[in-house]
Amino acid sequence: MVVVETKLSQNTGLTIGQTLAQQQAGKGSLSYKAEIPKINDEIMNVRLPKSIDRGTQIPIKAFYKLYGDGKNTFKGITK
Repeated sequence: MVVVETKLSQNTGLTIGQTLAQQQAGKGSLSYKAEIPKINDEIMNVRLPKSIDRGTQIPIKAFYKLYGDGKNTFKGITK
C-alpha cells in the first residue's frame, strides 16, 4: 500500500494516525477493515480484489504528503 495524504500547505501537520502510518512506511502494515461504501455511485463501483479480506494486513510501502499553497494550487510532495 502507498499512503498519500494531502494538506493545504507544507506546514500543515499530520494527525496522530497519519504520523503513525508515516513511521511504519517500509516496515509496518495496516489492517484492511473498510466496509462497502455508501456514498455515491462512483465510489460504489470501486472494489478491492476479493482476495483481500477484512482484517488482512497490507504492508505500507511508502507514505507521501502532497501539499498546496492553500489557494487550490499544488506546490510539492514530501516523503
